[in-house]
Amino acid sequence: MDTGEAPARRIRDLRGLGPASERALARVGVRTPEQLDALGAAAAYRLLVDAGTPGVTRTFLWALAGALLDLDRRELPPGEEAALERDAGLAPSTRAGQLGPNRSTRTSAAGKPRSTSSLLADSAKPDDPQT
Repeated sequence: MDTGEAPARRIRDLRGLGPASERALARVGVRTPEQLDALGAAAAYRLLVDAGTPGVTRTFLWALAGALLDLDRRELPPGEEAALERDAGLAPSTRAGQLGPNRSTRTSAAGKPRSTSSLLADSAKPDDPQT
């Protein structure tokens, strides 16, 4: 969590977290950024899940990790999402471990993988006239 700046005094001051995150973490005994850092994102996530905290998703796990690294959750290093899921005891998601954020692949009619960006580019092309 070393950002070169003075440490955040409140969890809500960490990047990607806010008052609701701070309240949820406080209910499971995590009240400071230092406590969150010592516990780690996966363990904090498990505390929240085990306590039955509503709204705790994989995305929140990634947000906790991003907050500790002063990164947006979508900027986590490659492979970090999969490692977090493993550490939190989750089954791997289809998104974890992909090369970039918000990238998904689909299969073309010929069975070849296509990225979302190529699908969007293809949808902008006019249809060939049917003869």
